[in-house]
Amino acid sequence: MRPSAHDARRPLRGGCPHQGARKAHDGPDVHSNVLCLCPNDHVRLDAGSIYIDATGIVRDSSTHAAIGPLRRSLAHNIDPTQLTYHREHHVP
Repeated sequence: MRPSAHDARRPLRGGCPHQGARKAHDGPDVHSNVLCLCPNDHVRLDAGSIYIDATGIVRDSSTHAAIGPLRRSLAHNIDPTQLTYHREHHVP
């Protein structure tokens, strides 16, 4: 296993927090609130045009059609609380 480049004393930035880490959403600045996404999907998630359902399926927000499963690393824990928050605040 490669060591993490993250220094625990520094805040996380550069990933896509599913519960925004800025004032409007006041999300926690922790690994479990960060997704590693391509730039296009980062914009789509931020805009609310895609979301991740409770089973880990990425869905289109307007049709709720499945796009595919979220690819995950077992070494990266994702807090479902932040995914729920994202759906409640960004999905019509």
